[in-house]
Amino acid sequence: MKLFNFEKTVRYEPKKGAARIFQLVFYNFFDLVALNLLFILTSLPLFTVGASLAAAGKITALMVLDRPVAVFWQYFHYFKKYFKRACPAGLAVFIPFLIICFSALFYSELSESICFFKIAALISVSAVFFILLVTPYFFYLITLEKGSFGQIAKKAFLLSVYNMKSTFLSFSAVFIMSLIVFFFFPYTIIVLLLFYFSLCSLLGSYCTINAMR
Repeated sequence: MKLFNFEKTVRYEPKKGAARIFQLVFYNFFDLVALNLLFILTSLPLFTVGASLAAAGKITALMVLDRPVAVFWQYFHYFKKYFKRACPAGLAVFIPFLIICFSALFYSELSESICFFKIAALISVSAVFFILLVTPYFFYLITLEKGSFGQIAKKAFLLSVYNMKSTFLSFSAVFIMSLIVFFFFPYTIIVLLLFYFSLCSLLGSYCTINAMR
């Protein structure tokens, strides 16, 4: 797909399952690279991560739906459109997420000497996985729904459960990709800069669109 053109350069028959993901990556390769760079750029202030996730989710949703995409123009359009709503949502998700992550590490260390803290560590780890599973649905729904964050979070959770197979497979793919990026850093920095975030967004949009269908 061309970066500055609303028309697809290649027509194709959509596949299903994992083959569909590879197909989307292949036909939107350069747009995904551009999207990843834009996401990093607009997320640098940190408090804007929510708006960046919402904008990236809208772009990758268009890709999943085989709609025309003009990455640069549309990304900043959606970033600006959902800025006031998505930024507080981003803070509401990621501040507790970071606290829970540190809690999981803290309780894990304590559990080595005190067995009771194994329960707290397990609860914290479960909460981390819960947030990671629901987040892609949550930020896409923010662009569609006008309800409270609590109502949207509930619907995001229901969608993730309803579409558990795709949710789990996508989460597994992101988890494996994250481990590779982390353990082989800084050799994987090129992946982080060019593909990582846009691929995560694409996987999230694929699950969300399938669940909503």
